[in-house]
Amino acid sequence: MHIPGWETVTSHFEFLQHDYQTSFGMSGKDKLSYIEDFSFSFKIHREFLGPFISHLIPTLVISVMLFALLLMTRDDKKNEKNMIGFSAMQILSSSGGLFFVLIISHNNLRSTSEIPKVIYLENFYFILYFAIVFIAINALLFITNKEISFIHYRENLLPKLLYWPILLGTSLIVTLNYFS
Repeated sequence: MHIPGWETVTSHFEFLQHDYQTSFGMSGKDKLSYIEDFSFSFKIHREFLGPFISHLIPTLVISVMLFALLLMTRDDKKNEKNMIGFSAMQILSSSGGLFFVLIISHNNLRSTSEIPKVIYLENFYFILYFAIVFIAINALLFITNKEISFIHYRENLLPKLLYWPILLGTSLIVTLNYFS
């Protein structure tokens, strides 16, 4: 027997005892209890590599691309010709594109899991949703005329330095919450 995404470990026939609470229409019998049924049993394990590649790798790629967008934030007023960077509008449009890719990947996970609860892998999608919103708000605050010291300090240095510790720290907290 082959089930896609699963590996068959063992299979065997066995007699299982069931406590039926019925007579199955036989007259003269009150209830049939502890009847042995001949059944086929098999043990299967989920293959790890398929879900890892299809769900975790895209979240890693999106988080790296978000960090690259954060690194490319530049001040349009400085007009340096050799500087590679994005304006706030380019950051917003790029993060919007990443948002839709993330939504499609998240919907794919939900459609394949068939579990009504929030599963462990979904938390990484929720973390990335907040990261996308953070990048968009950061880009908007960076172009404002108001001097926000946290954002404008050395061309957006603090958000760039805090991106990975916050993202990985949140992932660690979610992991510890699920598995402890």
